[in-house]
Amino acid sequence: MVNHILLQIIKFLSHQVSFSDCIEGRKCAYFSGESYLSVNYLTNSFHTWKTFTIDLWHKPSHLVTVGLLTNGLASTGCCSSPTVSITTTNGQLNSRVALKDRAAQLKGRVVLNKWNYVSLVKDYDTNSMYVNGEMSDQQELKGDLLPSLCPMMFGIGRNQAFFQGQMDKICLYKEALTQQQVSGEYVKLMPNGG
Repeated sequence: MVNHILLQIIKFLSHQVSFSDCIEGRKCAYFSGESYLSVNYLTNSFHTWKTFTIDLWHKPSHLVTVGLLTNGLASTGCCSSPTVSITTTNGQLNSRVALKDRAAQLKGRVVLNKWNYVSLVKDYDTNSMYVNGEMSDQQELKGDLLPSLCPMMFGIGRNQAFFQGQMDKICLYKEALTQQQVSGEYVKLMPNGG
């Protein structure tokens, strides 16, 4: 059984983010392109993890450069470089996991106005990114994660570009999910027709 921390985005309600019906009839966050959600719970511990998986479903309404998540952003008063960030640019998905002296950059593709399931997995010395249950990129990355004193922020990237669209089922696991587990999560929650 995977030991995980489930961050249901609806628990971190912000007056700037509205909620609408999403996957499995639940409510999910709708980002207008001018707001983000901040989760302070992970501020001082995330960079100490040797393994992790970040899962999220998102349905972008614009494919210009937008941020899905980061834990480093100067405009919040926290000037740390991010340990992790995920952005999209014209359908190109880009994730970055930083160590103290270098970073791994992984790529994938997302589709406009459709639900996309993204999993970023760090398993000790390997970084992997999955899109819709399939491996899209992998890179070796040995060493300790870059410390950041910033909270995890959803709906914005380290470049301060806001996400426009919907997000649902954001999960952070303190373990590296296997490809079989990632694929299983995708099949279990895959929306019919996007």
